Amino acid sequence: MHDITTHPPFEFEEELRLEREHDEAERNAVKEIRWLASFPEAIPRVKELIVEKSQQIEQLERDYRAKVTQVHQAAEGDLTTYFRASLVKSVYVPRILALKKDRARLQRELLKIQPPTRKTEAVILDVEHAKEVSLSDIVGEFTDVIKQSGRQTLTIRCPFHEPDHHPSCVIFTATNSFCCFACGVKGDVITFVEKALGYEFRDAVQWLERRSV
Repeated sequence: MHDITTHPPFEFEEELRLEREHDEAERNAVKEIRWLASFPEAIPRVKELIVEKSQQIEQLERDYRAKVTQVHQAAEGDLTTYFRASLVKSVYVPRILALKKDRARLQRELLKIQPPTRKTEAVILDVEHAKEVSLSDIVGEFTDVIKQSGRQTLTIRCPFHEPDHHPSCVIFTATNSFCCFACGVKGDVITFVEKALGYEFRDAVQWLERRSV
């Protein structure tokens, strides 16, 4: 019989790990924001980093799709194919999500220092198309997904108040919406992107439209 005092459940260990990573990321973000504010000459380098991370993400996503295709083309049986595809996913997906999360953090920090200038040209927005982008698919770029309850909800660490040591934000997959039961922030996928990236409505819609291509 296992002693639960010396062997905590895996989910609890995972939550502690995510909490430590979250705290470390927040400390680093605060340092970088102060550094960026006092050293504006670094802004071009931050922009370069965002571009570099975008290129790395695109390359990893291409490699991931190619590897999965290769696995299925060389299928030796359903079970073998499943395990090989799972292995490929475990190698690529965490790296892709980590890069996306880091890119989003850099974008948020840059926006605090250098808000975007408003473009004057007319832009046609496809709001309904933007709303169709699954919040569950993009949320991992901004924060930690702590728990999935069936297919109906995801529990995440709220990116809109700090610190969120006891994850309190819920994604409702059926309605593609979210609500934080600690700070009260709620809305649809457009609202989430607005607040996560510091965007105005138009910029959030355009960001989502690009993601849906």
